[in-house]
This record gives sequence, C-alpha cells and structure tokens, in this order.
Amino acid sequence: MSVRYPKVAITGDSGPERLLKFGQAINGLLEGNSNNAIAVTLDINATETVVANDLVHPDTVALFSPQTANAAAVAAGVYFTAGNRSLTIHHGSYSHTDMRFGVILCG
Repeated sequence: MSVRYPKVAITGDSGPERLLKFGQAINGLLEGNSNNAIAVTLDINATETVVANDLVHPDTVALFSPQTANAAAVAAGVYFTAGNRSLTIHHGSYSHTDMRFGVILCG
C-alpha cells in the first residue's frame, strides 16, 4: 500500500494558505515523503505481475528493491515494461507468497 501525499494546486489561491501548502510539500520531499514509492508483491505461479498506477507512462523508470530474502534471491531476473498507467513486471514463476519489492517510479 502506498501513502498519498497532498498535491499543491497549480492555480488558485495565491495567499498565505498556498504558501503553507508549498512549504509542506517541499518539507515532505526533504523528509523523504513522495508519491512515487510503492510496494509490490509478485503474483504467485505467474510470470508477470501487472501494477496499475497513474504515475506510470511509457518512459517511466522503475527501481526495484527486494524486501524479503526470497525476493532478493530472484531480483536479478526481474525486469519491467511500462505503458500508460500500467507497469508490467516480468519474473519467473514462483510459489513463494512473500516476493515483495519496494519500487520507486521515476520519469
């Protein structure tokens, strides 16, 4: 599950509330809080796992970090293809239910 942090509207109020929202957004980024981190568990007994996410487009780069020993054991064989709002993760077929990765979406 990913945590969603509030966006700052591009147009609208130009008063102190807007400045506060910008400050909160910038401080959140400095504290490591962004909307581009997700957690993914690979589908069992499958060779692809599809993740829907509004941040994904064909030029997206996904950086994977295994979060379990079983995921680390197969990480070298995991790759992805990105489409519009969809990330397809290609992997071997495994029966382990704990193939969890942290994923950062960039681009």
